[in-house]
Amino acid sequence: MLQLEAHQLQQTLIVKQDELTRLNRDNERLLTEARLLLKEQATQQDRLERQTGELAVQRRSWLFLPNPENVKLASDQIGSPAASILSRSSAARAGSSALLSSALISVGLASNCSTRSLMR
Repeated sequence: MLQLEAHQLQQTLIVKQDELTRLNRDNERLLTEARLLLKEQATQQDRLERQTGELAVQRRSWLFLPNPENVKLASDQIGSPAASILSRSSAARAGSSALLSSALISVGLASNCSTRSLMR
């Protein structure tokens, strides 16, 4: 009877050791996957930040300032009428941006005045 119990305990121990080995392998695999995902996330984050910066530069140059390089490039490729059109459209964009800024400031001042009159 004692031998039977010892044999059963040995079998249970073998099963538990196999399970432990399997769990350790799964743990190693998951750790490797997690490290790869962290590297990929960092790469994607860097790429997002770079693209966000590039987009901000493009927006600023498109909305506010005519790019002299584009004017020169257009002039070289098409001729001076194209440069004139491009610089006029750039000036129009810059002018409309200034008008928009001015309107937003006026609205802000008007809302400040109405807020002050309500507070009195």
